[in-house]
Amino acid sequence: MTMHRSRALVMAFVALTMLVVPSSGASAAETERTVEFTGGGWGHGRGMSQYGAQGYASGAATGSAWTSTQILDHYYGGTVSGAIPATGTPDPNELRVNLVAMSDQTAIMKADSGQLEVRAADGTLLGSAGIIRIYADGDDQVVEAINTWPCAGEGAPTSVTEFFRGPSARVETRLVGGDAGRSGLISTCRPDGSVRWYPGRIDVYNVGDSSRSVNVIAVDDYLRGVVPNESIPSWTAAALEAQAVAARSYVMAGDPRWVANGITFADTCDTTRCQVFNGWYSTTSAQSGGAETWPTTDAAIATTTGLVRLFGDGTVARTEFHSTSGGHTAGGDFPAVEDLGDSISPLHTWSVTLPTASVEASFGLGQLDRIEILTTDGNGADGGRVLTARLHFDNGVADRTGDQIRTLFGLRSNWFRPGVVVGSIDQQNRAFVARTADVFGQSDVDVAAELAQLDAAGREAVTLEWALADGFVGTRLDVLYQNVFERPADDGGRTYWQGVIADGLTFNQVGTWFYSSEEYFNSAGRDDRRFIEAMYDDILGRPADDAGVTYWLEQRSAGAGRDDIAFAFYESIESRRDRATDAAQLTLGRAPSASERDTWAGRIATDGDLRVIAWLAASEEAFALAQSTHG
Repeated sequence: MTMHRSRALVMAFVALTMLVVPSSGASAAETERTVEFTGGGWGHGRGMSQYGAQGYASGAATGSAWTSTQILDHYYGGTVSGAIPATGTPDPNELRVNLVAMSDQTAIMKADSGQLEVRAADGTLLGSAGIIRIYADGDDQVVEAINTWPCAGEGAPTSVTEFFRGPSARVETRLVGGDAGRSGLISTCRPDGSVRWYPGRIDVYNVGDSSRSVNVIAVDDYLRGVVPNESIPSWTAAALEAQAVAARSYVMAGDPRWVANGITFADTCDTTRCQVFNGWYSTTSAQSGGAETWPTTDAAIATTTGLVRLFGDGTVARTEFHSTSGGHTAGGDFPAVEDLGDSISPLHTWSVTLPTASVEASFGLGQLDRIEILTTDGNGADGGRVLTARLHFDNGVADRTGDQIRTLFGLRSNWFRPGVVVGSIDQQNRAFVARTADVFGQSDVDVAAELAQLDAAGREAVTLEWALADGFVGTRLDVLYQNVFERPADDGGRTYWQGVIADGLTFNQVGTWFYSSEEYFNSAGRDDRRFIEAMYDDILGRPADDAGVTYWLEQRSAGAGRDDIAFAFYESIESRRDRATDAAQLTLGRAPSASERDTWAGRIATDGDLRVIAWLAASEEAFALAQSTHG
């Protein structure tokens, strides 16, 4: 028999079942805490996907190009194409668009050619000038002519002519005598210093010591500034036509939100709360010359003029739309549908890693541990969009809707799935489970079940379960068979001893039985002296000394059984020190100090090898090591 065979074989076992990676020197808890989200789509998902419309219109998604009617039928189930109803609101010839940035601001307008006329709601002319300023002063409207244009950096007015001051809920500004093109539109100076040019007229409402500026415009003139901002002007004509009809229907369905101080002052607005409308020209336009309209979208609007989507009762459908669906629309007023066209979108699927600090600060419940999806809408891959989710923090939980989670983290849609929160207890526990699985040779791990076990019973409950599992016990028995008998374990023998250990026999007791067995005694030549010398080699890893052999032969002559002698050798402090060292290498990836070795050897005497391995694998040191190797 070869000296130190037991130690060498156990070390080989350690090398096969675990990989120790040097620590980076920083734990996961010291890095910025983040969470990765994967998801699909951009926007609320209701109604038409704009990328989906282009996918169907171009034929890229289905192999055959769809018409705009086919696209609209697909996304707006339960509606049909029809004309704008002759009665009802809003008025398609005088659509009122709230200019949101001008709310509570002085309205400053300019005529690049001709003159601006300001009239009261009853048509009375209040005054005319090249540059007009209108604001609220309590219950009064104030209309002034000024001779400087703030958006050109000309500073405060050097002269003012007050045309009107008095009670008035609304005054109207029109351009008269203007040239063609941009100079024939009303230019407005916005609070940020930019300029926009609008067709139609600008009404200014006094809504109780503050103002609302509203562009009054025919619906198709309004759409000329909307469609190119809500879709891509280079897209296929059918996609742009579908967008034109959807945008027209959306605004003609009506919107009751625009009421202030009891006054309904608008039918829609100019931002993403409604539809983006920047007038016909602006100084912020990306186009040469500042145009906000495009020939392609103008053609789509003209081709579909007067057309909207109608429900069966003849009412106009509020045809919501969004950028990209992720492969399935969300439903709502219209049936949810599979969206093959959306596959062309660059945001059909996405992933993003975001910090958790601001969300943690907003709740005040400590660090975010994990995000649990509670319910989804069932539409599309992985169950579709999130309806409700639960945020787990160190000091409590908070339930939120999917839309609220989207807003909290600034996600593109509510179709998302959260990953592990890096640096969270959940992530640290996952790292611990992953490394411990490697230590115990577990290849098929139910991570969710192990995390639940960790939460309920602690780390040692997990490690002890794995230490006593048939797989790990069987591997240890294989090593013991080779150490003691110099042969592989037979299947029947391994299964028998696995069952014995499962019934409560300790691994230490099994080791004692192996060394006292007939097979081991036979391998030693059925001679007591050679039996004792073999145990010095195989258990203690050193040559026998004469005094020791003489002592044990005397004990044998006095009636001690082989099991008594095997127990004395296997449970000696020398043997337990070696086994404590092996346990530390397996679980911690290092040798113990002399004091640790003696302490852990003492625990082996009382708790047994497997329980000490489980105890070390559950230690704070092992947990910290998992963060650097598997975090």
